[in-house]
Amino acid sequence: AATAMAYTLPAGSLGALLSIECLAQGWARCLAAPDVVSLLQACRGLRHVLDTAIVWREVARSLLLARELQAASASGHSELILPWRRLCELHERLWGAWRGAPSVMRLDLRLELQTQRLSEFAVLVVEFLAGEDALVLGHSGGAVSGWELRSGPPGASSTHTASTGSLRPPAPIEARVLFVLERSSRVDHDVQDLSVSPSPSAEPYALALGRRVWLAAAAGPTARIWESVGHAQAGQPTSTLKDWALRAELRHSRLFHSEHHAVWAVRLSEHISSDGGHHAITLGEDGFLRGWHFGGPDGEKPSVLWKHSVGEARQALVAVVPRVGWSMAAVARAEHKMLQLLDMETGAVSETVVGVWPPVDGSLPQTATFEPCGRSLLCSSVTAAGGGALVYVDLQAATSEDAASEQESQCRVTNVSGPLAGEGRSLRMALTVPAAGVLVAVVHEGPTDYLEVWEHPAAALGDSSAPASFRSRAPTFARNPRHVAAGGRRLVLLDPSSLVVSGELQVLQWRRRPAPALGAP
Repeated sequence: AATAMAYTLPAGSLGALLSIECLAQGWARCLAAPDVVSLLQACRGLRHVLDTAIVWREVARSLLLARELQAASASGHSELILPWRRLCELHERLWGAWRGAPSVMRLDLRLELQTQRLSEFAVLVVEFLAGEDALVLGHSGGAVSGWELRSGPPGASSTHTASTGSLRPPAPIEARVLFVLERSSRVDHDVQDLSVSPSPSAEPYALALGRRVWLAAAAGPTARIWESVGHAQAGQPTSTLKDWALRAELRHSRLFHSEHHAVWAVRLSEHISSDGGHHAITLGEDGFLRGWHFGGPDGEKPSVLWKHSVGEARQALVAVVPRVGWSMAAVARAEHKMLQLLDMETGAVSETVVGVWPPVDGSLPQTATFEPCGRSLLCSSVTAAGGGALVYVDLQAATSEDAASEQESQCRVTNVSGPLAGEGRSLRMALTVPAAGVLVAVVHEGPTDYLEVWEHPAAALGDSSAPASFRSRAPTFARNPRHVAAGGRRLVLLDPSSLVVSGELQVLQWRRRPAPALGAP
């Protein structure tokens, strides 16, 4: 009966049940001796029943990691590296942390950049690789470097300051280079974009589930794609990120009409086609979105499956909308305030949605954000009066194979009136952390930018009655989504100029606020 009950409880409740023996010891002074003995025996019996691998596996499968487990099984890599209970504990910690407050840590990368001969390559783009323990940097000259964030001796390579509340500073962390790809001082092309699959903000436990990580970097007329091939070590999921194999080079030189054109964006699909190959999309400065196929059992060379005109590349945002067993390409075009969904294999437009930016007279598109899980699109505009307006596009209905074949639009478009935008407030940048159910936003209010954390999708839909769980001044460079990345409990803020001058990288690590002591008012 206890095991059956466990399947219906969230991980936090299971953790409370496993801790109830400690509570019982606290109640001892209020109970008679026979009652104490009976209570402790009952708690120990319940703990013995619940603290088994099969219980925690079902909790993870049914409540926490259903999509990740399904994707891991489909990819053919599902070797568990961490115990099931540990995964559930990490999820609970992640969920609670983002409703707390961050501590600010400043990592000093100078020595590591010099040792790895990277100091001459400016850092332009940042993204997490998997969870919160590894990130990737895109440099000038086409270089790509991977970094491990790990606990180090006090003062090793980071300084920290607690932000709010009574949180104690976290243990210091140090950044160490895991790998360097495509380093050459003779290359003139800078890294314009990085893409990681699985998404570190949506699937932070991919490494713990034994999954491979795919990394794509767009530099000049080429987008390169690598797969992690390192060997997993017990208790050290990031060990798989030390070695990488180049799987594809998506060359656009013969496709562009100008030698100065570059690949502006690249995105990877998790879906594996029937022939064992993979798909990717690229957005070029020539204004075309292209669908690619690469890999397969025979290691086929990359081929262009289709191309689709999207106009000005810098006014378009592309994404792969994933679903189990298939996926679609999506492009939001600010120039025409519309969204188009395309078949990944044929490029056929399955749906066109107009009015995805707010229909406010005199307003200009400001930003757009696709949720990594493919459930929504959030578009922001700034009004002539300096305020903001929002539109929320629900993509869930459109991302079913039956809906994709219908003529009638399946996307639900909602003009939002809520806390993220309005009179005197405009949304400048947003990114979602689906694993924690929060939205990280940079909001312009008066003369100042603020970094805020909101419940998602409540805030995006204007339904949030509670205030932001965190709010602080934000630097202006945080408006650029290439300079902000989220993974696990951490948020990285990349200031390219500060990194050049002082070698400093800023990391915000969220932690749960301490619960009030028993008996406290």
